[in-house]
Amino acid sequence: MKLYTNKNVYDAFCERMNFIIDEFDHIYISLSGGKDSSVTMQLANKVFKERGRTFDVMFIDYEAQYMATIDHVEELKSLSSIGTFYHICLPFKANNASSVFNRFWYPWNEEYRDNWVRDLPSDAITQHNHPFGEAYNDQLFLRGLFKMFANWYRDSHGADKVANIQF
Repeated sequence: MKLYTNKNVYDAFCERMNFIIDEFDHIYISLSGGKDSSVTMQLANKVFKERGRTFDVMFIDYEAQYMATIDHVEELKSLSSIGTFYHICLPFKANNASSVFNRFWYPWNEEYRDNWVRDLPSDAITQHNHPFGEAYNDQLFLRGLFKMFANWYRDSHGADKVANIQF
């Protein structure tokens, strides 16, 4: 692939997306709900729509997030080129900077349901309905959750060429 010289950022982005579409059988975007991943997803949606292709989305919901972020993620779910939106609400081991007593925090931990910041989204992948089998456990850190999902996604699609777009 040729280096992107004398191109603006948008043209370079479109060229990269087209390369990914041409080279990979299955593609998913890791969405945080922040500026970078949101813009990436919206621009990717435009390119994928032009190419008649879809992409999937993985969103790991931390439970205690700004409602504006959650509202924005809900808006993004309606983009036309999304195939499957994996809204993951699983307990995982997160560092806890809010307590001197509890070093770790486990979002969506059923044991503390009365303390949840908000209710589970209706389309959530939870510890009761997740497809990840024994690969999932609540002692995974975020990085482990990403790796578990990537392996599951590849295996469940039976594809050798899977791309994850992450910003």
